[in-house]
Amino acid sequence: MKKLGYSGYKGTPAAWVEFLIAWQNKKGIQLEYKKNFELDAYVRNFPIDAPASYKHFMAAWRALGEKRFMPVVSVDNSEFFNLRNPDAVECLAFCHSIGKFVLEENWELTTPLTLAAGDYRNYSIEQDYMPSYQAHFCSWVVANYRFIGGHVFMLINPLVRSDDGEWEACYFDVNAPYSVRFLSFAELVVYLYINDIMNKDDFSWQGRDEDPTGLSKLLLD
Repeated sequence: MKKLGYSGYKGTPAAWVEFLIAWQNKKGIQLEYKKNFELDAYVRNFPIDAPASYKHFMAAWRALGEKRFMPVVSVDNSEFFNLRNPDAVECLAFCHSIGKFVLEENWELTTPLTLAAGDYRNYSIEQDYMPSYQAHFCSWVVANYRFIGGHVFMLINPLVRSDDGEWEACYFDVNAPYSVRFLSFAELVVYLYINDIMNKDDFSWQGRDEDPTGLSKLLLD
């Protein structure tokens, strides 16, 4: 397992509720919070092993009615990811042909070498291009969007973890191919948020420092 230092995640389920409501308010969309929803109980009883930022996000998403509002930025900001229930999460290797290809190509040799590369821990706009099918082979699909001629994924990678327990997260457009990696699921969502509110055609890596609204400070140091 590759360790990446500290992720900077500081969020809570309640902070995610505030973040998601504020995000949608900027677009004139009103999300309604189910006041009887027990956020902490949902996290405590989460059915699969997962990083805190993903569990906290899912608790907030459930409490806000499970609306579809996570934009597919490299396709069209009016298209939205299909978020999977935790019990429907699966390994990329088993749900896309690119994963099945690596399964037949001695992934146990290529994947560790890819993750061990010195430049792999570059989480910035200078992020080097990585052969996506090798880096993400063992990642878990938590959301996806299929369209004519393409397939886009939101991934979390149990093989790459921070010292504070976060897992690497990735926006992966298989057909471009285009891959952007982050230290946590929270940073991936912030990336989608920044692209959504700024409506940019540049889909390169962006982090909390590129957030012009400061809203991401609810989730990240």
